[in-house]
Amino acid sequence: MKRLFRKLSLWAVVFGLLSTAVATAQDDAVNNMGRLTRKFSDVPEIPISISSQNPEILALARRAFEIHGAFKLAPAGSAKYQLILTPTGSGVNATLAGGPVPFSANATGPTVNRAALRACDAVVKQILNIPGFFDTKVAFVGDSSGNREIYTSDLLFSSVRRLTSDRSNSIYPRWSPDGTRMFYTGYFKSGFPDIFLLNLASSSRATVASFKGTNTGAIWSPNGQRTAMVLSGSGNPEIYVGDANGRNLKQVTKSKSLEASPSFSPDGTRLIFVNDQVGNPQLYEMSAEGGAMKRVSYRISNYCTEPAWNPRKDNLVVFTAAFGRGFQLALLDRATGQSQALTGGGGSGVEPCWLNDGRHVIYSQKQGASSKLRIFDTESGRNYDLHSTRIGNASQPSAVYQGD
Repeated sequence: MKRLFRKLSLWAVVFGLLSTAVATAQDDAVNNMGRLTRKFSDVPEIPISISSQNPEILALARRAFEIHGAFKLAPAGSAKYQLILTPTGSGVNATLAGGPVPFSANATGPTVNRAALRACDAVVKQILNIPGFFDTKVAFVGDSSGNREIYTSDLLFSSVRRLTSDRSNSIYPRWSPDGTRMFYTGYFKSGFPDIFLLNLASSSRATVASFKGTNTGAIWSPNGQRTAMVLSGSGNPEIYVGDANGRNLKQVTKSKSLEASPSFSPDGTRLIFVNDQVGNPQLYEMSAEGGAMKRVSYRISNYCTEPAWNPRKDNLVVFTAAFGRGFQLALLDRATGQSQALTGGGGSGVEPCWLNDGRHVIYSQKQGASSKLRIFDTESGRNYDLHSTRIGNASQPSAVYQGD
């Protein structure tokens, strides 16, 4: 039985296959999820009215503010803020009334819709003093073709595009910080997991890692100058750090345990990752140069995986934790060492990815064989679906902001 559990853990951590069999091995704490769940304050929604003579821009802007979590749509007479969006020759103008001073911003973009989203992002920044995230590109794994392939979309899923046609498992897409390239793990070439690099501008693909064993989990540092990935060519899955192209690799973990899911700190100097040296996967932190590693997840769950470091608040890490027979998102505060569950209810919340404002997370909600992408506001606890079921199952999101 112990050997079986170890095997399940290995597959679950390296490949993200969250097994119910693994989830049953929980300590007493996870049986009382209510005690561990973050208590969200009653954050009031800010009433905002939106108007535009362009119906498409109006619908887009209304949907964007609906999923933010900090706002609610209201008639102009009862709204605290009144937003008017006007198409111009080169973009969209946003005029905001209701604040301490009038505000106006002109935004441009490759399309009118993108310009409108950037204008709305400027309004969010004006009201909340944090960046907007509406002009975001999302990469994800979809199965509408009958195979698991990599897709991209705008945040509101108005334009979905398939990137790969490998007719095999294509998984774990990860954007470069500038949104021009993407790592992913594919099985099409060798039948085993290899790491590939897509150049979206040239539509070209290069093999980054096709070593013996497992090659997966490739990511960039926030400044795009370094990469990290998990390779098992040495006989054990270990974390390697390389240059911006995934070359000149240096092994930074050296243990008999399993490592997986590296994530860089905002300044790129540290890594948080998964290690199972205590018998179950937990979160550890270390220098991106290598050296001693320190366990950072305690008491919330016997199964912690898929960490993602907040891009703006280096004390916060979102991750996936097992509770009972399911999984939910959890938040680690590195300053206090405390973790709290974020999501709950039906289905499992897994595979979190921060948006650029450091407040919102995109994640996969899995219910049986179905999977969809949702957005979660870590300040208010509000959840919203990002797409309809027409696109099929969607999972493993990666996001990059396209605006300034």
